[in-house]
Amino acid sequence: MRFELHYSKATSEKIIKSLENAGKLSADVVTNFGEGNEFNWDDMLIDLLEHNQISEEWLVGMLSKNTAIIRAFPTEEVINPKALTALPFYLQQQYAAIPYAFDEKQLKVLILDPFTRNDLNTKIRAETNYNAQFELTSLTHMKFLLELPKVEQALSGLKGTAVTLESTSKAQQNTHFSGLETATTPATKTQANPISPSALLSTENKVRIEENLKQLQESRKNEAEPLEAPEEKAKNDLQKLDEVRKKERDAPVREFKFRDKWQVSDPDLVIRFCDQILFEAVKTKVSDIHIECFRDSAKIRMRQDGTMIVKPLYSDYLFKHYSAIITRFKIMADCDISERRLPQDGAITIKGPGNEDVDFRFNVLPTKNGERIVMRILAGDPALSLEKLGFDKEDYNKIIDAITAPQGMVLVTGPTGSGKTTTLYGALQYINKPDINILTAEDPVEYYLEGAGQVQANEKIGLTFSEILRSFLRQDPEVILVGEIRDQETIDIAIKAALTGHLLLSTLHTNDSISTITRLQNMGVPNFMISSALAIIIAQRLARTNCANCLEDDPRATLDNLIKIGFSETEAQEVKAKRGKGCVTCNGTGLKGRKGIYEVLRMTKKIEQAIIANGTAPELLKAAKEDGFKTMQEIARGFIAQGFISIEEFQSTLNLES
Repeated sequence: MRFELHYSKATSEKIIKSLENAGKLSADVVTNFGEGNEFNWDDMLIDLLEHNQISEEWLVGMLSKNTAIIRAFPTEEVINPKALTALPFYLQQQYAAIPYAFDEKQLKVLILDPFTRNDLNTKIRAETNYNAQFELTSLTHMKFLLELPKVEQALSGLKGTAVTLESTSKAQQNTHFSGLETATTPATKTQANPISPSALLSTENKVRIEENLKQLQESRKNEAEPLEAPEEKAKNDLQKLDEVRKKERDAPVREFKFRDKWQVSDPDLVIRFCDQILFEAVKTKVSDIHIECFRDSAKIRMRQDGTMIVKPLYSDYLFKHYSAIITRFKIMADCDISERRLPQDGAITIKGPGNEDVDFRFNVLPTKNGERIVMRILAGDPALSLEKLGFDKEDYNKIIDAITAPQGMVLVTGPTGSGKTTTLYGALQYINKPDINILTAEDPVEYYLEGAGQVQANEKIGLTFSEILRSFLRQDPEVILVGEIRDQETIDIAIKAALTGHLLLSTLHTNDSISTITRLQNMGVPNFMISSALAIIIAQRLARTNCANCLEDDPRATLDNLIKIGFSETEAQEVKAKRGKGCVTCNGTGLKGRKGIYEVLRMTKKIEQAIIANGTAPELLKAAKEDGFKTMQEIARGFIAQGFISIEEFQSTLNLES
């Protein structure tokens, strides 16, 4: 029976393309390899290894670094025959995997290809009672183990037939690597008669391995770090990985020891550097992290209370190790580290100050000077309630009435970053009970809500909001949340869902509540359906509030300016507007925290009649005001009078002319 040792085609392609991107592989190598052969990426990788153009030490080290799987080169003494038979032979053969030892309740499994780990782990759990501890090894060492008598005997007994080895390379007799800059160590380049991965390891080959290792050790005598024995290296790697995970990654933010200085010349600090950035963001309660590189510098900026703040502490180390730091974050976000030409989305989770999970929405974008990362911190425990969002008591009661109704449409509008998703999840949290079926369609899923069915939209594969909504209607929901209404098809399905016994919540990008109705009309929704389906519209902004420790009279509070932003002449004479002067508490900005400005438009008979009559925006606003509706400008002017926000913040937040 054949036991094929191979890397998957997908992994082989990633490795070879990484070599191309790094300038280690000339453009015509792939073409040359395909001449006269049935082209396969895995064949090419095997051929590269055989012709000594890639050293196995480099390959295993690179894969280990990029996947955080430790390297291991177990000796014959540590091989447990019982472990060899713990995994069905067809899985060992299919995934080129060898189980070789037990570690408490875990089965140690040697693999060549780290990207088969997840699929193999699922099948191991289904077939056995063990959890797998995966370790990476080289093709040559895997061959060496399979040649050992007790391994061969155990596997033959497991399957009942003799086991033979076979390489996947079909082009081993030809050389296709002109124009290739090798990625090997100096010692590996000078090795004579390299061992063919397609050959069995005879006694002569074993002697040759020992001679090559000695040769490699001789070449490194003058280097700072001597070559470690494979098993010693694996042990040390495991120790380092455990230390990192236990002391930093798995530790809550409150236990993390923050550095105030970074040794630029030390590349081993990359993992700790990345962790500190995430932990600082959580600790200081920022909303976004921006990591960007320019021609002669790199910097990290964090958005706090809506304002971008540069973090100079990280600039020098970031610029020196930019590529490694980007790669580290991409690994944490489960992105493809070999893809540098296309944007990618991902997610990162760490432990917060209270040992709770804190999620980061991750996006990496290729730019002229390198990849740029933006991470949105989803600090939220969506357990935050509507009561804490700052609604007026009357408006709060209107919202509760709307979200506890058996059907209808609840729309939240506003620009990006105005807190729309937080408001929606506050509403979901209020009505989330075991007897209610809640389904959400989002892009991406920003908060975790216990008890809700949350679906991530993916337009690349056709999983659009409209497709998800169609499926939702067959899932017997009481409540449906759609992340955003973007097109005609989605709004049509959403309106019909709201009219047929479902409570539907969603967002729309409009300036205010009244213009939301106009937008729905422009999207082709008939007036009678708008008036019947809509229950409530919430338009919102987030304004930066004055620092309470350094309040002073606002110099912009002249009579003309106050009248210009909407105060009556009588009101303007009485208003004592304030602003923050700047102090230690607010880092000299005069601003501390943010406050929501909300306008809540509940559908009433007068508004419904105005909609059916195809009323203009001013006519709709007039009808709404007759039922006590207050605009965001009116609410924000009240905040000015109370000293919560400055005139400048009022003008910038509500897009008014200064």
